Amino acid sequence: MEVEKLAAVFVRGDDFLVATNWQTEAGFWVSADPVTLLPRSASDSQLGAAVRLALDSSRRGVPNPSDWSEFPSSLLRVANVRSWNALQRAAALCQVEADDAEIRVLPSVNGGTRGDNRGYHSLDELAVVVPVHSSDEELGAVVQSAIGHCR
Repeated sequence: MEVEKLAAVFVRGDDFLVATNWQTEAGFWVSADPVTLLPRSASDSQLGAAVRLALDSSRRGVPNPSDWSEFPSSLLRVANVRSWNALQRAAALCQVEADDAEIRVLPSVNGGTRGDNRGYHSLDELAVVVPVHSSDEELGAVVQSAIGHCR
């Protein structure tokens, strides 16, 4: 699957953070707006709708950021943390990839913020795929299921 759109679902104690991702001209993906904060008690439909909004807002070919302090993402502010490291220490991550035909949800393992294994690592073998026209409820249920595999 060639990833045309990308969203991130961060899972912390009592909430979800659903963030749009943009791909820069250099080819790397960065967090962008909108970022949606939902309680963990949100329904599958609510979660699926937030993920779909993030995917619909995803873009490719945006200019490379020259000043990261001005880059348009409210992820850290919405998460109420000061740094990426603070978010990573507190959150699991599922990536949601889409093309014209399907949506692929990838759980990940969190390797922490230090050492050779740092960062999030996708568990490709546990990916779940649904048709792009699945309902918000179906999409949310798949994301919830994938979250159960995050470590």
